[in-house]
Amino acid sequence: MAVTVSDQDRALLRLIADGEAVRSNPYCSVWPGHVEPSLVNMTLSQVEAYQTQRLNAGRRSSAVGKYQFIKDTLKECVGYLGCDPLRTTFSQDVQDAMIIKRLERFRRYNEWKSGSIDTGQFMVFLAAEFASMPVPYDIPAGSVYKNSPRRNLKKGQSFYAGDGLNEANHDPDHLYQALEDIKNGGTGEIKEIDVTTSGANRALPA
Repeated sequence: MAVTVSDQDRALLRLIADGEAVRSNPYCSVWPGHVEPSLVNMTLSQVEAYQTQRLNAGRRSSAVGKYQFIKDTLKECVGYLGCDPLRTTFSQDVQDAMIIKRLERFRRYNEWKSGSIDTGQFMVFLAAEFASMPVPYDIPAGSVYKNSPRRNLKKGQSFYAGDGLNEANHDPDHLYQALEDIKNGGTGEIKEIDVTTSGANRALPA
């Protein structure tokens, strides 16, 4: 499968990563604020094994990469992108392609770009995906998805506030304006990312 990623998409991804990843080496980020340089050279299967190892060692989160994929999310992305987990690496391009498809599939990204939902609504869906993203206004418990959020939220809080693990890392008003600027900036240059084993993200033989 080839995934289309535009300049507009990349602007959003940079904004997301500001609150999620280690800025010095974002694609190799490992929760909580560490770097594993070999991460982008691992196959997707190796990344999953690495996440399992960390959880078994007592880590509270399996989040890895620029967009802090937890183990279950990464497995879902591999499934609907049709990647070969034994032969596809967790490269920068693959990480970008995975999160774009996830936002389109579950967080109404295309609807926001087309104007079907407004920026405030999209911020709520982003906050549901990324704990570092704040909600743009007060939200009652259980009003977005079934049983989510689990608590009544105030403007600026993480969607997962109160879990003892996550907090928002952006000012909600600044984030709203940054998203508006991205939306109004147009698509710009568009690149196709090949996530199959015939592309540049193919792993070397074992």
